[in-house]
Amino acid sequence: MKHLNKILGIIALITVIGFSMTACGDDNGDVITVQNTSGAITITGLPPYANDYYVSGIGGDSYFAASNVNTNGIMTRGKITNQSVTLKVWEVELLSDNSAAFRNFNGNDTVMFYFHFYETNSLNDFTSDDGEAQYTFMASGSVTFVSGEANVNFNDLTISGYNGDVITVGSTNGKVTITDIPADANGSRVFAMHHGDSLSLFATANISSSGTVTFGQISGGSVELKIWEIVVIDVDTPPEFIDFDGSGTFDFTCFVFTSRSSASLLEEFDPSGAADTEGTGTVTLTNGIGTIPFSSITMTP
Repeated sequence: MKHLNKILGIIALITVIGFSMTACGDDNGDVITVQNTSGAITITGLPPYANDYYVSGIGGDSYFAASNVNTNGIMTRGKITNQSVTLKVWEVELLSDNSAAFRNFNGNDTVMFYFHFYETNSLNDFTSDDGEAQYTFMASGSVTFVSGEANVNFNDLTISGYNGDVITVGSTNGKVTITDIPADANGSRVFAMHHGDSLSLFATANISSSGTVTFGQISGGSVELKIWEIVVIDVDTPPEFIDFDGSGTFDFTCFVFTSRSSASLLEEFDPSGAADTEGTGTVTLTNGIGTIPFSSITMTP
C-alpha cells in the first residue's frame, strides 16, 4: 500500500507541476518518463448520473489508469460518456524517491483496482493542500487483464465515498402505491421522503449496492415505491437503508421528475431544486405497506 500511495504522490506532482516525456525534472529533481501503452481498461454499466464525471485509477502496487499523460507529463482523467469510459493503463516503476517510469503494459494479470471519480477535470480541484486527490467517490474491485486489456462492469465494483465509507442497503418489504395519477404524468419519475423526529423513511423504486437511486416510473396512472428506513449513525458515517415494516400515519414529500430517472447517494443532490414539481401528503402504513390517491397529495410547481 505504501508503494501505491507513493504513485499517488507522484501523480499529484504531475498534475500540479508537469514533467516532460524526455525525463526532464523540476528544481527538486522530480523526474517522470512516459511510454506509449497498449494497455486499456473499459468500465461499462455506469449510472446515468456519472455521465460527464472524470475517472482515473490505481491497480495493485504498480498499475495506473487514465485517459492520457501528455508530452508535458500532465495527467488527464477519462471522461464518462454514454455510461462508459475507456482508460489507458501503464505499468509504473518507482526508480527513486523522486522519479518514476510509466511503461507500456501488454501483459496478463489479475489485480485489485481502485477507480476515483471526479465531478470536474479542473487541475485546481484534483488535489488538496497536502496533495491527496479529492475524488467524489471511489469504486474498487478485482480486474483481470489479458494482453494488457480488461473490461469491468460498474455493478461488480464496491462503491465508497471519499473517506472510504461504504453505503449499506438492505432488502425491504415496505412499499407505498400512489394511485389515480393523471394520465399526462405517465412516464414521469417519482421518489418520496419522510423526516420525523425519531424516524426517517425513503421511498423509491430501487437503491443499488453502488448507491444509485432509481426513481419509480408512473405507468397506467399509478406508481409503486419501496420504503426503506434510514438509520443515521453519525455525521461522519453514511446512513444505512434497512427494511421497514412499521405501522402508523406519516407525512411524505414527493418529488416528480419529467426527464431525470436516477440520482446517487454519493452526489450532491438537492431534490427540491432538481425536481420539476413536488408535493406533500399523508399516508397510513400497516406493516410497512400503504396506498395513497394522488388527489390526497398537495402539489406545488
